[in-house]
Amino acid sequence: MLRAPFSNSSRRAGRALDDLTSDADAVAVNGAPNGEPPAFAGRLPFGSLPFSPGAAPRSESSSVSALVPPVADAAAPAVTIAEGASAEIAGASAQAVTFTGTTGTLKLDQSLSFTGQISGLAGSDAIDLADVNYGVQTQVTYLGNTTGGTLTITDGVHTANIALQGDYLSSTWTLSSDGHGGTIVVDPVTSTNWQELKVGAGGFITGLDIAPDDTMVIRTDTYGAYIWNGTQWQQLVTATSMPAAFVNLGVNQGVYEIQVASSNTNIMYMMYDGYVFKSTNKGTTWTQTSFAQVTEDPNEVPWKLNGQKMAIDPNNPNVVYVGTPQNGMFVTTDGGTTWQKVSALPVGLSDGSGLYPGFAGILFAPNSGTTGGKTTTIFASSFGNGVYESTNAGATWTKLSGGPTDVEYAAIAPNGTYYAIGNNYASLWRYSNGVWTDVLDGNLLTTVAIDRFR
Repeated sequence: MLRAPFSNSSRRAGRALDDLTSDADAVAVNGAPNGEPPAFAGRLPFGSLPFSPGAAPRSESSSVSALVPPVADAAAPAVTIAEGASAEIAGASAQAVTFTGTTGTLKLDQSLSFTGQISGLAGSDAIDLADVNYGVQTQVTYLGNTTGGTLTITDGVHTANIALQGDYLSSTWTLSSDGHGGTIVVDPVTSTNWQELKVGAGGFITGLDIAPDDTMVIRTDTYGAYIWNGTQWQQLVTATSMPAAFVNLGVNQGVYEIQVASSNTNIMYMMYDGYVFKSTNKGTTWTQTSFAQVTEDPNEVPWKLNGQKMAIDPNNPNVVYVGTPQNGMFVTTDGGTTWQKVSALPVGLSDGSGLYPGFAGILFAPNSGTTGGKTTTIFASSFGNGVYESTNAGATWTKLSGGPTDVEYAAIAPNGTYYAIGNNYASLWRYSNGVWTDVLDGNLLTTVAIDRFR
């Protein structure tokens, strides 16, 4: 590549030939017609072709390299970079540059002073910014619209703002070293390899439970429940996992609730078809408990999105509370062998449209200690009746006055603070130290989560 810091002098061009013929053959030295500035090109060891602003190099070689003299005039002729070609602008310039292929390279020795516009940048086309240092601190951003914008590359000290023509809103820019301290920026090629998309489920995902060891299960409104096996979601309600009596054609309803025992994630409980099932092997197989069938609908809008209709004691996986739409709340203390109704909590009321949301927000306070081998503090909400609390492992319950009349979803902080989405998805409440606080009012507040690490 020849460098020629010239203006418009044929004499300087001739001298460049005299000085550099030992290194390369000068193949274009004179000014272009109509007074256009001259362009210099040199034949490198691998071969190169004549190149001039406004004209694409001839395709006699797969590698083309040319030096383009800097032109500060915005009306200067455009530089065209063909497939596999490269061009270098040595100084400050306002020239427009057009890439016509996908493997070209533009080197800007003074990119900070470049005010031209670049178009056609695509594929593996690269811009080499010689005066922007490459390092861990180097960053690239783009701001624009569907017709163009500004690509900004900075090393924290030197910043180049390159005007691009075209739609680059979805581009993901990559930076690399040019081997000489500068920075190369490329918009990587988007993969167009089509792959099979596995559906594997249908309907809405209406609930999610994640144990401390990251065991994850979800429930759906129309077909079963799933567990994350590390690579994909795996159906838990199958002909091989369920008891034979529940394997029938046409039985494809959703799961009303499913929970994982945080103290032993092999243990899960699930309400399906109005019954409660238990698994001791992460859902590989399910056993029907003695829970008497109730009427429930996992596809009931909007109450199917309500959370924590069931809770497993974090300190004792044999203790489980299950809420029902019209039959109240039940508890087992022997892993599902027997169930008792919690009579202290009233049955949930109707929502006024003939639907019964039942119970939600059933949660244990994991750090409240234990009483008789069971977690001490428990919360539960009966629709239309408010929130109830037990501070003696379920022996007695007290209504917590002043809070929401119903709960759609709840979360509990490590310090025992109870958060609840309530009053028909309209508000976020906090219960702490015996006091309710209306934290936030809004429209369709559907869930609340706690960062257990903070």
